[in-house]
Amino acid sequence: MNLKKKLFLSVLSASIAFSSATLSSHAEDSYSTSASCSVYSLSTTQSKSFFLLDENGLPYSVTIEPIEYGSRMANGKYKVSLTVPNRWKAGFIVTVSSNRITSVSNPSAIPLTGSIKNVVLQKVSSTQATLKFKYIYSSNVMNTGIKASISEGALKISKL
Repeated sequence: MNLKKKLFLSVLSASIAFSSATLSSHAEDSYSTSASCSVYSLSTTQSKSFFLLDENGLPYSVTIEPIEYGSRMANGKYKVSLTVPNRWKAGFIVTVSSNRITSVSNPSAIPLTGSIKNVVLQKVSSTQATLKFKYIYSSNVMNTGIKASISEGALKISKL
């Protein structure tokens, strides 16, 4: 093998090892995740990031940050944001009391490419809220957004 091939294989091996270590550290940091939903325990007071795949296998990230929390751990305000790389970033604030969503506020939806229209934040029930909008890229129009739900002491976030 010539020197260029050896160097390339060394760099490739190091990159694969680094990627594996990085993914392992993110998995530990993200609590439990499934292919398309993040699960954030309301008993924690730390910000968490999740790296997920949507139903089409495309990556996205979710960040949940406690803003305020009360004497009971499940009471508080949480900033929820979801980013689809090179597409859009959106989020809102969820207020939780006694493991129920009491209000949602401060919707934001920012296109990274294309445009966004018709942003609607709604508290659907005491256990679910959605931020819906139309994402327009080139000539494609997609109805998308974020769904937040509470069950079993956890805040679950997924892409619509």
